[in-house]
Amino acid sequence: MNTLAMASALSDEFDILCIAGKPLPQEHTAEHLLKMYTGFRLELIDEFKREVFLAHDYIAYKKIKSVIRQFKPDMVHTHGSKPGILGRWAARRLNVPLIIHTFHGHVFHGYFSDFVSGLIVRLERFMAKFTHVIIAINKQMEHDLIHQYAIAAAQKVVWMPLGLDAGYYQQEESLVNRSGMRTRLGLNDQDIVVAAIGRLVPIKKHSLFIHLAIQLLREHNQIAFRFIIVGDGSERENLLQMIRSAGFTYQIGEANEAKAPFHFLLWRTDIPDILSSIDIFLHTSSNEGTPVSILEAMAMGKPVVATPVGGIPELFEAAGAGFTSSDENELIHSVLELAKDENKRTEWGGKTRKMIMEQMTIREQVSKYRALVRTKMSV
Repeated sequence: MNTLAMASALSDEFDILCIAGKPLPQEHTAEHLLKMYTGFRLELIDEFKREVFLAHDYIAYKKIKSVIRQFKPDMVHTHGSKPGILGRWAARRLNVPLIIHTFHGHVFHGYFSDFVSGLIVRLERFMAKFTHVIIAINKQMEHDLIHQYAIAAAQKVVWMPLGLDAGYYQQEESLVNRSGMRTRLGLNDQDIVVAAIGRLVPIKKHSLFIHLAIQLLREHNQIAFRFIIVGDGSERENLLQMIRSAGFTYQIGEANEAKAPFHFLLWRTDIPDILSSIDIFLHTSSNEGTPVSILEAMAMGKPVVATPVGGIPELFEAAGAGFTSSDENELIHSVLELAKDENKRTEWGGKTRKMIMEQMTIREQVSKYRALVRTKMSV
């Protein structure tokens, strides 16, 4: 979303071609974003996928190189791990004048074994040698890239926070839809709705979200908690089994006839409307960059409780609201405190929305990016 929003906003000054891959079978296409963001060309490559499969990766590399050769760009900017490897190497082989890479997160820990993680670090150090600019989307990532993993020297790394399309998160419009969305989801006015958004994969640690939810349901059943998860992936069945083993029920999809405490909405495109219907956003990932889902919740004026990974603590510090902890009891206590105090939910939500709308919009990000690119192209 951020990449396409940036491409659209920059299309008044630059001729932009986006190269993208296809989603995995358990992932949902992002094609709906192409109706929101226009002004650039798009090239889709079937073999360009998130999963590691060397035969497909090599074909994807050859196709990416072919597209770049035909387009003859002055600059190639890659986003994410695999695009960063394949795209930057192709750009280098074709002597593209300016190569930029954004780390939206990193896989230096938490994803693979120590051995594989070490290989990835060494590979990224090598790639950094011919990358002219490396963008870190939060201060923690900037520190990791320069100091903890020594990916690149400080003069090559630029801190540039993500921005949200403020127009997409018109809180007033979505709040009008709050009642209707709650009805569609089978929610009552007195329900305290706690939500998570993200791919159902191990690194996102939805198992912790389910564990905390079960504790809240068991120990504080005087509160009408409902737990919503948006997204899908390989961990879905494991999460459902956790719920069944604990003796609770769930529903899948938008069917609203049941009153199960857990509701799996799978992939959705109406995120602002869903967020308008919730009360608390709970994020339990074990590795992040700056989670767009948290930015979205903050933009919709929702209080957020999260694990202290990536740039999340920075967001809360800038907003003066939000809570992070690695301790399960502290996370539960914070959710419980917000559930019991509507005024605190409103206060936190107001502060987080104000910070996003004043400091982290696409307009802010585009302004910084234009200045960066103009400087580098004039060198």
